[in-house]
Amino acid sequence: MEKIIKRNTVQSQIILETVQKMHSHVTAEEVFMQIQNSHPNISRATVYRNLNILYEEGKIGRISVPDNAAKFDFMPAHHYHVRCEKCDKLFDVDMNDFDSVEEDLKRKIKNDNGFIFTGCDIIFKGICPECKKSAKI
Repeated sequence: MEKIIKRNTVQSQIILETVQKMHSHVTAEEVFMQIQNSHPNISRATVYRNLNILYEEGKIGRISVPDNAAKFDFMPAHHYHVRCEKCDKLFDVDMNDFDSVEEDLKRKIKNDNGFIFTGCDIIFKGICPECKKSAKI
């Protein structure tokens, strides 16, 4: 069986470093725009492709956000998020014992469809401190 060797290209390294420096939950387009400032020769397609490869390799996280573009996370470890209902930004949720939360949920699900549950993505909703301050809530 032939082993597939994934190359760590210069572009891939630049994209990974950019996501880490942005230290947030960013779309592929936001990463592309940031990279264009210092590396205008890296194409949009290269950024999108490499973000997905970096996710598959476990170097960054990817969050599917309903009705929005996927966000890429500088932190690859599984964790939960909260989305501001005003500005649409994602923030990390500091929660102990993620595994027990998922196990509790799996036990409580009525499984009439025969699924094998492998995990879940939870995005809480709320209003971030910045939006709360500006809206005087």
